[in-house]
Amino acid sequence: MHNNVEDTADTAHRLSMLAEYGDALKELSWTSHETIDITNLSMPYASDGVLAFRVNEQHSRAQKLKLTQLAVFQLPSALRGVPARRWTLDFEFVTWFFIANPARDLLVLACGFVHGLG
Repeated sequence: MHNNVEDTADTAHRLSMLAEYGDALKELSWTSHETIDITNLSMPYASDGVLAFRVNEQHSRAQKLKLTQLAVFQLPSALRGVPARRWTLDFEFVTWFFIANPARDLLVLACGFVHGLG
């Protein structure tokens, strides 16, 4: 339980939160539900409570895929004090592949360019 709102909690409180988290995991009980529309999303990646997808948009001129965005979703955890968040990362190049490590603030992109996708 790191990098969250409860970083200032004393050891007893942190141990209590950890026990609650473990019990919830054993029981597969969740305190909230999130629905994510993945209609135009592909190539999912999950790590450290974060989901990322490549956004598939049709480029209006060439009718080719415009793969220049990533949609990112942070999954909530009431027990760890982590809120649900959603955001989009825009790039000026086509993303063919990506990998992430949110715990280390790392995002690696393999990029390329599509002729006529200007």
